Order: sequence, then structure tokens, then C-alpha cells
Amino acid sequence: MARGVGREDFLRDLVQRTVQQVLEAEMTSFLGAEAYQRNDVRRGWRNGYKPRTLKTRVGELELRRSPPHGRRPIRGDPGCAGWR
Repeated sequence: MARGVGREDFLRDLVQRTVQQVLEAEMTSFLGAEAYQRNDVRRGWRNGYKPRTLKTRVGELELRRSPPHGRRPIRGDPGCAGWR
């Protein structure tokens, strides 16, 4: 095993896990609810995951993206324009 290869894998895996956690937190904030959570302020839902690759300095990260569905518009939210 070449010296440093394990460190590169460790760093890539760490960055990948961190980015995935940020994506999940962002989706939770965007929808107003955790996965499977029911509440009155929920603005949509998750519908499975799509694999995505992100190229970074530490290598290619294999991420899972959950596209939002059924998002309810919020008055004054510029992100709602054209959202389907």
C-alpha cells in the first residue's frame, strides 16, 4: 500500500459524509420537516434518491440527492417561481 493512500481515502470519505449530511439538512429545512415527519408547516416531500457525482479536490464524491416534490408556494419566496 502506498504511503498516504489511506489518508486520501479517509479525507474523501469524510468530505462525502459531511456533504451528504449538509444536503439532508438543507432538504429538511427547505421542506419544513424531517423525512417521514408529518406537520402543518410541511411544504412538500422527498421522493427517493438519485445518485449524483460531485468532482472535488479530494476526488469524486458519490452523493444521493433527494429531489423535492409537491412543494407548496410561500408568499414572497423567489424560489417558487417556475417550480414544478
